Amino acid sequence: MTAVHRPDMAHAQLTQEIRHHGLRAKFDRNPNGCHVESWGLGAVNLTRAKLDAVELTSSRASLNSGKDDFFYLKTVSAGTVFVEAAGLTQQFDEGSVIGFDPAEPYNERFPQATSLTILRVPKPQLAKRGWTASWNIATALDVKNPDTKAVHTMVETIGEQCVGTSPMMHELLGRQLLGLMELAMAIADANEHRPSAEIIVLRARQFIEENLAFEGLDAEKVASAAQVSAKHLEKLFAERGTSLMRHVWQRRLEQAEKLLTSGSMAHCSVQEIGWRCGFATAAHFSRTFKQRFGVPPGQLRNARLKLGV
Repeated sequence: MTAVHRPDMAHAQLTQEIRHHGLRAKFDRNPNGCHVESWGLGAVNLTRAKLDAVELTSSRASLNSGKDDFFYLKTVSAGTVFVEAAGLTQQFDEGSVIGFDPAEPYNERFPQATSLTILRVPKPQLAKRGWTASWNIATALDVKNPDTKAVHTMVETIGEQCVGTSPMMHELLGRQLLGLMELAMAIADANEHRPSAEIIVLRARQFIEENLAFEGLDAEKVASAAQVSAKHLEKLFAERGTSLMRHVWQRRLEQAEKLLTSGSMAHCSVQEIGWRCGFATAAHFSRTFKQRFGVPPGQLRNARLKLGV
């Protein structure tokens, strides 16, 4: 976790934290009313910020260093932010949910005290889940949409839970935020009248994530949760370079690898971890795990424990 910046901390520290996000800051007055705090939550990063009388500008250096390889989701809980890019100025007020793609230069202005929660997700992480679409530099999600309102509330709430919680909780919160980012992208797709295939796949993936431990998880049950036929869902997964059940077993193996190498799960046997990930027998777990990772699950666990990882 990065340092927490409070009003009594140095101006230089606040500026450094803003630079960490690939931005330059210009303050209209003493920045005592500003603070920023960030957490790494698994694959994602979450930042809570209060900014007042400041202008942020993306730097060419950040655009050329790979810092544009992220999507952002920004929720505004108080105040106003103006985003200037490509000759267009957009105003986002309290309650706004903003999809953000910083691949091009932009400015953000905060003329008054404004509070935001900012979710940052690597683009490759979303690409692995089948998301290839992109946003404009700043895309406003429809705040009249109940799903958008739920995303806003949940992101803000998760931000409140990060303070002082354990690494295990941070990992869990990160997974929840990744799902919310996918939901936000699906909402944006629907707003632009694109095909609803992404929404269907999102429903299916969320159901799979919630039921990895269920041995009876099959195509019919996933399709029912996604509100389509199994044949149509299989077609959608095939268009994304995989099959529905291959995705299920891939996610089970990835979850098993994560649990096996987690110190908090050291009290669980290898067989119990296999059960938790939907494997009916230890033999099936060991065989498929070795095919995927090159070593049996017990050997991987022992090697990580010896290294203290």
